[in-house]
Amino acid sequence: MSKNQKGFGAFEILFVLVVVGLVVGTAWYFIQRNESKKSVSSTAGHSAEMKSYTDSAKLYSLNYPDTWTIKEAADCCDGEPKDYTRISRGVTIVPPTKVDVHGYGVNVQADRTDSLAKTIEQNWKDNKHEPELKTIGGYSAKYVKVAFNGDAENYIDHNYLIAHDGSSVFVTFREKYYHQYPAEDWSAAKDMDAFNKVLSSLKFLN
Repeated sequence: MSKNQKGFGAFEILFVLVVVGLVVGTAWYFIQRNESKKSVSSTAGHSAEMKSYTDSAKLYSLNYPDTWTIKEAADCCDGEPKDYTRISRGVTIVPPTKVDVHGYGVNVQADRTDSLAKTIEQNWKDNKHEPELKTIGGYSAKYVKVAFNGDAENYIDHNYLIAHDGSSVFVTFREKYYHQYPAEDWSAAKDMDAFNKVLSSLKFLN
C-alpha cells in the first residue's frame, strides 16, 4: 500500500512538471511574439519617409513627413500678381486627416528683407510677449509661446522667428484651439514631434 502511494505521487509530480513546462513555454512564445511585433512597429514608425520642400523664392528648404500636404497661400489682394520667384509664398504643412481643419498644421512665412521680422517683433512687443533666445539648426532664433484664453476662443501657439544674413523665416504651430462659434475644439499635441522635426530641418539657401 505504501509502495503504491509513492509511485502515484511520483507520477503526479511528473505530470505537474509537464503541465507547468507547457504553460511556461506557451507564455514565453506569446511574449516573444508580441515583443517582436512591437519592435517591427517601432522600427516602422521611426523610418517614416520625409519629403523636401524649397520655397518659391529659393530662400529656404525644409523636410516634412511624406504623408503631409503642402498648402500654398493664395493671393489675397487686388492688383498686380506677386512675383513668387522673388517673394517667398507662405505655406502650411498639414497632416492628411486635417487638410480641411482651419489653422491646423505648420505655417511658414519667409522674407529676404527685415520687414517680416520687424512686423513679428512689433506684434510681440504690442502684446507684451518676451521672446526667448534659441538656436534652431545652427541659426539664431526667437521663440514665443502664446496662450490666449478668451470668452469664446482659446489657443496655444508656438512661434519661432529664425534669422540668417538679413533674411528671416517665421514658423508657427498651433497646439490647441477652441472656438465657441463656429464650433471648433481640437488638439495637435500628438503632432508636436513632427513639428519639431520640420523646424529642426530648416535650412537657409543663401
